[in-house]
Amino acid sequence: MVDGAALAAFSMRFQRPVGSVLKAHPGVYTGPDLPASWEVFATSLKSVGGVLLNAQPSQEQAIQAAIDMGRAPGRVVASAAAATLLTGVTGWETARVTTTPQEWEDVDLAIIRAESACAENAALLVTSSSLPERALAFLAQRILVLVPRNRLIGGFMAAQAELASRLANGEALHHATWMSGPSKTADIEQTLVIGAHGVCALAVMAVDI
Repeated sequence: MVDGAALAAFSMRFQRPVGSVLKAHPGVYTGPDLPASWEVFATSLKSVGGVLLNAQPSQEQAIQAAIDMGRAPGRVVASAAAATLLTGVTGWETARVTTTPQEWEDVDLAIIRAESACAENAALLVTSSSLPERALAFLAQRILVLVPRNRLIGGFMAAQAELASRLANGEALHHATWMSGPSKTADIEQTLVIGAHGVCALAVMAVDI
């Protein structure tokens, strides 16, 4: 049986108090000026289950180590944009143009290139320009994201504004996705589960391009 008093009390929470005055919208929110710091990015990334890798002792050696680390049965596939950064690295193949995402079901590690990164929330931007093979980023077990070192933005509002400017200037993008850490959910009993809907592990490496 429904408790009428409890239901009424609950409904009152959503009613405007008698005599209250409507206020004008305060206008566009101006976000804080956050630093574009890779240290801040690393902390944010760790908080969402990812890890920032150092490109040491050399960029090629660091990428090779990331490929070999935790190697499991399955393919290592690099997007076309990331493939240009893998000179001297072995043990990978370039993503083929495909209309059937099921071709990525046996990929252990996907290597992709992000266009920019945000220090505030460790978000990484991939679009149809940098990742036309978008299913690759969601069907692989692990993912290594290579992002230009000089493309770190401090706050997410500034990062979104930059993307909006690109669209306003006529750049046609089929898709644009912000990725932050591996796939995760806490819908069930507020228990965090990593790898629920996509990649189980995500690593980022800032590279010189």
